[in-house]
Amino acid sequence: MKFTINAEAKNSLARAGEFETTRNVLHTPCFMPVGTHGAVNGMLPSALLDMGAEIIVSNAFRLSEHPGKAIISKYEGLHEFMGWPRTILTDSGGFQSRLREHAINEKGIQFYDENAEEIWTPEDAIAMQIVLNSDFVMPLDICVELPTTYPQAKDAMERTLRWAKRCKHAFQGRTGQILFGIVQGAIYPDLRQKCVDALEQLGFPAYAIGGLNVGESPEDYRNALTITSEMLPREKLRYIMGVGRPEAMLEAVNGGVDIMDSIIPTKYAREKTLFTYRGTINLGKKKQYRKDKYPIDPNCQCYTCRTVSRAYLYHLYHTTTTTAIIYAGIHNTTFCVRLLQDARQAILEDRFDRFYRDFMANYTKNDA
Repeated sequence: MKFTINAEAKNSLARAGEFETTRNVLHTPCFMPVGTHGAVNGMLPSALLDMGAEIIVSNAFRLSEHPGKAIISKYEGLHEFMGWPRTILTDSGGFQSRLREHAINEKGIQFYDENAEEIWTPEDAIAMQIVLNSDFVMPLDICVELPTTYPQAKDAMERTLRWAKRCKHAFQGRTGQILFGIVQGAIYPDLRQKCVDALEQLGFPAYAIGGLNVGESPEDYRNALTITSEMLPREKLRYIMGVGRPEAMLEAVNGGVDIMDSIIPTKYAREKTLFTYRGTINLGKKKQYRKDKYPIDPNCQCYTCRTVSRAYLYHLYHTTTTTAIIYAGIHNTTFCVRLLQDARQAILEDRFDRFYRDFMANYTKNDA
């Protein structure tokens, strides 16, 4: 594993780099499509390869529920199971705890179901990710929803550190696997600094910035992101968790982040909302698209924009919804992947500041 920084922007923390995994090179900044259960919703691996995706994200906790460790262990890992040849990052399931009835104690996360009770521990998260043989492994952490109080944020951050130590002790990774440290602390700089200092003492080779884009204001997001990035070692890879709105993605690049992920591209596709360089459009709400022969975005070269019109997608959303979602998912995911490829190129060519300003000015005009 080797991370090389190729260029840095003059007026921001933005940087372009290359991270060598045992499977391929990540050209950062880059976007990671989310395949929670081992598949990106509505897309085959061939479509992801076609759009230039170099890494995807799956969820260890969800995969432990189904198909389960016993099934995955019969394969060389998740790569073989799902037919994906490039890098995989697996999340531990801490964020998913907010989506089910649960309680958190020092041992782990206690989930409550109709017919059973189960506890997911830091050691469970690591053991499952070893079986998955993912390239990037995440420790179990606590992500509090914002806004939150200082005592709540402090308690979550300190427990995250205790769990990080347990995860590192349990981590006996296969060749090519690395374990990230996750920085928590909400929007409080002193908590973020304490977390970074403790993780550095434990000796993590890469870092994830957690606990942002979960309800805070745009200003708090930018401030906390920038402050946290400046605390992290320059030579180590930085990952911000759960960022997929195009404007927030560029804010993350501007704040010095290298990789990011989100379900937003496919979620928006299901909601009939599509990205363009002049904002979002909703093909389900406005009848003006019923006769519109333009592609979703005339500036996009994805399979969908090369092949079909807005009118056709409007028709599919009202008749053959599954196919519409597939087309829209390909477009939205490609948009996010290539937005960061364009940002990378702008950094390399020393024009990121202009690229950032121009995109934000056009994108925030909203409905194109």
